[in-house]
Amino acid sequence: MSNLWQELVSTYANSPVEIFVRVLKDVLADTHSGGLLGHIVQNRVESSLGFYVAFQRAISRAVFPGIREAFFRFRQTGDWSLIEAA
Repeated sequence: MSNLWQELVSTYANSPVEIFVRVLKDVLADTHSGGLLGHIVQNRVESSLGFYVAFQRAISRAVFPGIREAFFRFRQTGDWSLIEAA
């Protein structure tokens, strides 16, 4: 997989494709159980969750739209399972 990723990044350097591939990789890392969101959920760090959602770039929101809806529902209910499911 890493060879494919490196090939995509180098083939489409300085293009929207490169940006999309990099954002996709970041979202996959963030949503991995050992990633940033896994840490936030495991430790119930509401402020970090708020920062994560607030500072998403537009392309990140397009790749991972479910987190925003889950966050807004979470703010109403305090139910961390909504974030876990997203």
